[in-house]
Amino acid sequence: MIIALLKRELFLSFTANGTAILGLVFFITVIFVSALGFDINSTDFNLIGPSLIWVTALLSVLLSAKNLIQDDFRDGSLDLLLISPIPLELVLALKAFAHWISISLPIILICPVISVLFTIPFDNLLILIIGLFLGTPALSFIAILGASLTFSLRRSSILMPILIMPFYIPTLVFGVKIVNFTENMNEYHINGLLILLAITLLSMSVLPFAAAMGVKSCLK
Repeated sequence: MIIALLKRELFLSFTANGTAILGLVFFITVIFVSALGFDINSTDFNLIGPSLIWVTALLSVLLSAKNLIQDDFRDGSLDLLLISPIPLELVLALKAFAHWISISLPIILICPVISVLFTIPFDNLLILIIGLFLGTPALSFIAILGASLTFSLRRSSILMPILIMPFYIPTLVFGVKIVNFTENMNEYHINGLLILLAITLLSMSVLPFAAAMGVKSCLK
């Protein structure tokens, strides 16, 4: 039943509401348009790329986050999920995981192609990909928390980013900093990657429970 629920969430992301395609198109569009606006011969050009990739990945997550629970609330599926034998905390964790697979994972996979635009050195590209892989799951789990607090509101797309943006700052700061540190991989990079992993593990272990409490409180 857990696998079936995960397949359902992935199906909705890629077909029904199209959030996966929308997020990827948004990411590629912003990256390509931004690349055209910079001087490719500039010495700082390869430092701009990783920062832009992280920020655009964050915006892609936010763009699709409001649909994580709101669609189920509107069509009545949320009531069925509440009475299902699967705990609500696990349901929300699966939603966040499916959101990461459909939004962040494609972004990570196309990073080698994007790096050509910004002439990112291989060492920095490797750190960028590892950092995105370790850090972006936290973005989706934070998004599920925001969605759980705003899904019943009319203007959730405006309120939710305001509520959860402070929680994104640590991941964004460490993700950008370790890539823009231009020396070869060393203890600084490893510590930064471990911090990203710690943030993600903390988000995965705590936020589904907080989100479940948010859903239940909004339905009272």
